[in-house]
Amino acid sequence: MMYPDNMRLGRVLVIVVICSAQIGCSFAFVKSPPPPGSRRQDPFEAIADCTETRVPAVLDTVAAGIAGAFAFLAVATLTGTPPPNTTAKQTSQNETIRAEMFWGGLVGSGITVASAIWGFRTTRKCREYAEEKGRRDALWLRPAAP
Repeated sequence: MMYPDNMRLGRVLVIVVICSAQIGCSFAFVKSPPPPGSRRQDPFEAIADCTETRVPAVLDTVAAGIAGAFAFLAVATLTGTPPPNTTAKQTSQNETIRAEMFWGGLVGSGITVASAIWGFRTTRKCREYAEEKGRRDALWLRPAAP
């Protein structure tokens, strides 16, 4: 039997998990390479131009899986029948919690999937940019032929 305090705690837990999954690490922490017209010409500049690591995108993928699991859990619990001593109010509250879990998981999963896709594409572009910059810098630093 679920008590009102436990249901409130469950709602807070669901909201906290879904909100933390919606952050979108890639949107927040991945920096894209500069546009082609504004690339720096100084090969000795040690400032990082963009983000090469895929860690934020991987974290987004994990968060999307967790949020999707919440949505799946909400759908999976719909098939169960309530215990015989459950009141109509308790049944209504349980259905509300399931709906919150489903929609929260679905929205959270969508946001984090979009963030992960953006993160993977941006880091791929950054790696290509770094490789091109390395080749360009190697040509620039090569000693002149005698």
